[in-house]
Amino acid sequence: VLEKEVFEDGYGGSSQSKGQRSDASSNAYVLVYIRESSMDEVFAPIPQVNIPSHLKRSLEEERRRLEEQKKQKEEKHLYLNVEVVTEQSFSRHEGFDLAHFSGSSLPLSSLTSFKVLKAETYAAFKSRVTKHFNYPAGRFRFWIVGFRQNKTIRPFFRLPDTDLSSLESIRNDHAASSSDLRLYLELLVNPLKPERPTGAIFIFLKHFDASKQTLFGAGAVWVPRASKVPDLIRIINAQMRFGASTALSLYEEVKPGMIESLKLDATLNQLQIDDGDVICFQRSLSDQETKNLERNGLCSHVVKFYQILQNRILCTFSSSTDKSEFDLLLSKTDNYDIMATKVGKHLDIDPARLRFTTSGVVNSMHRLNIAIERTTTKTLGEIQSINHFMKRAIKYEILAPTANVSAETENEIKKGISWMGHNNFKKSIHILAMKKSETLEEIRVRLAKRAQMSPGGTGKIRFFLTSPDMKTQRPLAMIGTVGDIPVSAEIYAEEISPAELNLRNGERLIDVFHFSKSFSRIHGVPFKFVLKPGEKTSDTRKRLQEQLTLSDKAFSGYRLAIQVSNFRQPLYLDEDEVLYDSKFVPNNLGLDHVTDEIEMRRSDGS
Repeated sequence: VLEKEVFEDGYGGSSQSKGQRSDASSNAYVLVYIRESSMDEVFAPIPQVNIPSHLKRSLEEERRRLEEQKKQKEEKHLYLNVEVVTEQSFSRHEGFDLAHFSGSSLPLSSLTSFKVLKAETYAAFKSRVTKHFNYPAGRFRFWIVGFRQNKTIRPFFRLPDTDLSSLESIRNDHAASSSDLRLYLELLVNPLKPERPTGAIFIFLKHFDASKQTLFGAGAVWVPRASKVPDLIRIINAQMRFGASTALSLYEEVKPGMIESLKLDATLNQLQIDDGDVICFQRSLSDQETKNLERNGLCSHVVKFYQILQNRILCTFSSSTDKSEFDLLLSKTDNYDIMATKVGKHLDIDPARLRFTTSGVVNSMHRLNIAIERTTTKTLGEIQSINHFMKRAIKYEILAPTANVSAETENEIKKGISWMGHNNFKKSIHILAMKKSETLEEIRVRLAKRAQMSPGGTGKIRFFLTSPDMKTQRPLAMIGTVGDIPVSAEIYAEEISPAELNLRNGERLIDVFHFSKSFSRIHGVPFKFVLKPGEKTSDTRKRLQEQLTLSDKAFSGYRLAIQVSNFRQPLYLDEDEVLYDSKFVPNNLGLDHVTDEIEMRRSDGS
């Protein structure tokens, strides 16, 4: 040890390097003086009787643990981890691909895992699996599961039953990019004919049940390449024991963010469906079923459900005062209040008493903690993207309850409700003192006495929040009481239009949002609008103008646009185009106009 290191650089602290603060040392040196006359006493061996029993146990456990870790590290190069996906594990999987494998940011799937010697032969491994699952010999075949170019993980190669290679050779030959060997166990329908069916492909099925809002694996089937989609529908109906005439909608799960509908008149070969591809199906819904689901804020379409799955993130919440922690599945679209409400429910405390900070480690020498600001505009996904180097770990602190507050006062909250009227114009803000136990129907009665309804209107009120991107409404119809609403969420209310209450055959509700030139410049509050079949854009414009009560001059600068998946630029509609029949039928419609123009150019002067 150099003198400079001891006296100048040996006491921890920090130094500036390339503009970044970093610790100079993680250790501190201490200079200890010992009397020469006490040397023998200080350095004398410590008798065993002087060592406390609990310390002996702790040291012994630590020694055994370190020896075990050392042994595992020394033998690690000899072993291979094999993860096996079965039909049972696939049927419990809700997400993309066939499972959440090790390394996933989501909760891992409950897969059967084997730690085997790399030199173990494929034949010996099959015997091991036969004993583990109690399957008859020759009853199954294995498929190699690996990465595709689009980053999905799918089965792509069926291992010959006569393969004499070691497991390490199989991994190196077919899945060299992975440290583990991942396999799918195919149970043979007819063990007497184990060969691959001629001209057939092996595809996986997933069932989206709109009534239960679930998407689970539904097995795998061999299908001729020359089959058309109606042929596959008949196979699915038979396998699922649906009625033979049950109408299904089929989609290919290409990758996250790309769920494509299958054309009925095309063959699987023309659609480029191959081994390991995932086909999702759902029962075709009537217009009334679709309307009922969407009215309750549920998904009527599997593509929308896939978007929800894509936004899921697993967050670890750890206490700032002790070592307790827990995991919660959240959505990237959740804002601060939704996150606080979910954490408060888990901890059984008032969300208002929670304070959060993100925590992450840039490197082993530099720890960073950032307070999460309470806001309704920034989503959890934006917080994570800003701090992209951070682990999805969030610290929470439970604050003391406010002193000298009566139980009755603590059960009350004041909420401002923005009244949008019948024409999507913020006419007033009504501050209401509400009890957390009050229902929305009770609040609706109170608001109806204050808010100005339209002459000859329905007089019916809808409460809603807005999505984080301000493009859609989030109806509060499923909220039981006021206490279930996120603490600082901005509540909107509007008068339901007569057209919405009297929907005709084929008509459906969509959300309309305001933007200026780019979808990144959203403004205003989204509103509901009735989309009619066969109606040209020019007529749709007129009805929008009437609903917004705008003059011809004010509305002349408005343009209608939709957003096509994977394209960020607005797709503007021609006057003769029929929006309802477009191949890009939207769930929402954009109105391009200058910010706040709608407030300045009202024809009714309100």
